[in-house]
Amino acid sequence: MAEEEKEQQEQPKKSKKGMMIAIIIAAQLIVAVLLVVFVIYPRMYPSAPGGEEVKEEQKKEEQGKKLGPTYTISDLTVNPKGSMGRRFAVFEVVLEVNDPTVIDKLNQNKPVIVDQFLTYLRGKTVAELASLDQMKIIRNDLAEIVNRILDEDAVSNLYFTRFVLE
Repeated sequence: MAEEEKEQQEQPKKSKKGMMIAIIIAAQLIVAVLLVVFVIYPRMYPSAPGGEEVKEEQKKEEQGKKLGPTYTISDLTVNPKGSMGRRFAVFEVVLEVNDPTVIDKLNQNKPVIVDQFLTYLRGKTVAELASLDQMKIIRNDLAEIVNRILDEDAVSNLYFTRFVLE
């Protein structure tokens, strides 16, 4: 009889342990699903449903558009902010201008433009330079720098034709 009582006392303990394990497994599954749905999936597929159609239309528009006169600034090498000289970035930038006569002004002001580009890019961290969203901002800021130096809206687009981050 003592053995039967002992078995009856152990069964609730075993069922409590089993229940706890089941709860822990269920909680882990819920966390894993939430992680996939809200973190991993949006990073892998950033465009919203139907966004691909809009992108295709934009690509068609860009393909029909011809590149205007360009001016290349190459071999821009900087140490990013906070890298303590252990990291560097190499850029080549192509400026698309509205008017071919602006290219002479760009040649005359190239040292100032390069200096301003280097100063601006040195102020960016490695994380900022590696971010695609930040690169769009950097692209716009560099175009603004040129337009400010030339005192006119000369640059219509700025393209990175080389970008190396080490």
